[in-house]
Amino acid sequence: NTVLTPTPEDAKLSSDFLGNKGHLPWPVANGVITQAMGRHTEHGITSESDGVEIKTNEGAPVRVVFDGKVQAVENVYGTYLVVVNHGAYFTAYSNLKSVSVSKGQKLTTKQMVGTAATDPSTGDSSVQFSLYKGVDPVNPQLWLKPE
Repeated sequence: NTVLTPTPEDAKLSSDFLGNKGHLPWPVANGVITQAMGRHTEHGITSESDGVEIKTNEGAPVRVVFDGKVQAVENVYGTYLVVVNHGAYFTAYSNLKSVSVSKGQKLTTKQMVGTAATDPSTGDSSVQFSLYKGVDPVNPQLWLKPE
């Protein structure tokens, strides 16, 4: 593993991001957390979630929670994942039906990154929102503005 030395711009972005803990806007305008971060058992199957699942409206715009730069845009089994770099922190937005950003693009807080996908079997629309400090998952609920 290589430790990257942050540029002064990355160090400032990290500091600004850290200073907004508990005050970040939600990645969707209307939503409710339906699954918290951590270990979950459903129908006898245990899984680990690095983030939270937020139920929202069908086709809801998904927005970046802080200024940053798009690190990756990936197709994951038919839905999209967008990863945004905020200095030493990264946010990930998955289960997107469509994306409106590209790798390397600079983003500003609340800029749209894509739209929420809908599960055809349940009709529920949701977004998975994760937060990392480096490669370590951090509970994103502690960083979002209280509802």
